[in-house]
Parts: sequence; structure tokens; C-alpha cells
Amino acid sequence: MASKKMQWRVHTQNLLKELVESNEGMGILSKPVTIFGRLLAAVGERAAELNDEKLNALMIRLAIYSVADPGSPDYDPEIVHRYLEIPIEI
Repeated sequence: MASKKMQWRVHTQNLLKELVESNEGMGILSKPVTIFGRLLAAVGERAAELNDEKLNALMIRLAIYSVADPGSPDYDPEIVHRYLEIPIEI
């Protein structure tokens, strides 16, 4: 029987929002988390320009690309599924 590794995914934008909004006393982190989110978005833009398969797989697993965000009109589950099949060592 072939073993299959679990493929993790994180919705980065929702995670960052949850960290700041849902945790009392975390308001002080609002600015750094916002800056971090913007930096990740810039990394995603650069990754899209480079168009490296493994880098794209990572961006999709982090839902940084809109095709991987179920809340986006660009969401494409077929693309997501295809990239989840690419082995990424964590």
C-alpha cells in the first residue's frame, strides 16, 4: 500500500486577521502583522513572476495566490489540487 503524505494548507490572510482581531491584548501587533501581510503579498507577486513550480506550490498552500483562496472569484480548485500533489518537504 502506497503511503501518502498529508498536504498542509494555511489561509495566510485569515490567520493574520485572526491573530490580531480575536486575541485580547494583541492589538499592539496590528501594525507589525499588517506590514508582515504586505511583505508576504509582495513575496507572492515576485513568486508569480518567477513562476517556479515548487514556489508556486508553497504560495498556493499559503493561499497567497488568489486561485487558492476559496473566497476569491479567481479560486480554482483544480489548480489547487494539482499543486497540492507536488511534494514539498517541510
